[in-house]
Order: sequence, then C-alpha cells, then structure tokens
Amino acid sequence: AAFQDPRFSPLSYDEYQQIDIHISILSQPRRLPASSLEDLTGKLRPGVDGLIIKEGSRQATYLPSVWQHILDPRQFIAELRVKAGLDAQGWQNTEVFTYTTEEFY
Repeated sequence: AAFQDPRFSPLSYDEYQQIDIHISILSQPRRLPASSLEDLTGKLRPGVDGLIIKEGSRQATYLPSVWQHILDPRQFIAELRVKAGLDAQGWQNTEVFTYTTEEFY
C-alpha cells in the first residue's frame, strides 16, 4: 500500500523514513447472525471485534483498531457500510462476520 495502492499517493522518501509498521494477523471470520441493526450493535465487542459486512457484490472490513477512532457501534457500522459503497442505514440482505486480530508493532 505504501507504493502501489492506487487509492493513495506513493510515500516519499522522507515519509518512508518516518513510518511505523503495524501487522495485524486476523482470525478466521465467523458469521454473526443478527436480525436487525439493533441486534448487531448489542452483539459487537468494541475494541475486540473486527467487522466484515457483505451485501451483494459489495463488502468492506474494519479492523478492531478502528474502534479507537469510532467509539459508537452504530457509527462504526454506518461508516463501514459507506466504505463498502452501501447506504449507511440499510440492513436488508447484509451478511456480517466478526474476527479478532493479533497485533505486532
């Protein structure tokens, strides 16, 4: 991602000299059955669970570390849906998976 990810400009030499590398090893994702958005927010463990959402051909994930920046479960889900190119408040036909990570710095 530092040099060849089309979503971002490549790092400059000066930026490269200042980076910290963090590695996240993901557990096997597990389907999280949830009948509604409210049901899902009650099952999430902020700071522990990474979240994958899938709806049709669209999907996105947030690592558990994203909870440091988005504390509210509803906002976490809404922003993840937008990241996937979905309506922030939608729910129908959404598949949800959680995972944990082991972090190395």
